Amino acid sequence: MNILPAYDHNPASRIIHDRQYASAAFHGTAWLVDVKRIKTREKKETMVFLTFEDTEDTFEVVLFPEMYKTYAELIRQYRFFEIRGTINVEGGNVAVIAESLSPAATGLDEKPYL
Repeated sequence: MNILPAYDHNPASRIIHDRQYASAAFHGTAWLVDVKRIKTREKKETMVFLTFEDTEDTFEVVLFPEMYKTYAELIRQYRFFEIRGTINVEGGNVAVIAESLSPAATGLDEKPYL
């Protein structure tokens, strides 16, 4: 019995950490576990590094300032997300550059995170 139907696919972290997918489009679901806000050097705008977790590992998702402004409220309200973006490998670090985030259904009786 699978208690989280949303996990009936390959874990996102497995795809992201496989370097053959560098620069590939990414689509997956995972739990948000940490948010690190920083300011950009030039304009001092807020951007974020989001740490997500799936059934196998953790991975990073980057939201640049305009994307962060678009999704800041969702990040505060929800913890399980559907993520779309591009896999970026730079200096040995692997992350997803986000193009969109949306709350993902877990199959459980869900309540917004307060």
